[in-house]
Amino acid sequence: MQKKIKNREALLSHGDINGRKIVLDITEKTLQHLDAYERIKSIAHMEGDTLLHRLAPLGSEQEAQRLSARRRQGLQSYGHGC
Repeated sequence: MQKKIKNREALLSHGDINGRKIVLDITEKTLQHLDAYERIKSIAHMEGDTLLHRLAPLGSEQEAQRLSARRRQGLQSYGHGC
């Protein structure tokens, strides 16, 4: 997974370095967890011509739906935060 905080070294180059490391680590993990792309991928993904998606946001049950090539072409997923 790609790092969210791009200027970590610059932020750690001055001030309370140990305190900044703690805050940056917490912030990085939070941003990784909230990544919409990864969240959608964990909820729905394709395996061949089958769309697998979880029935409930926090559930582990999956439902499979077979899609024709024509329907797969226009398949899009959207995610947003509140």
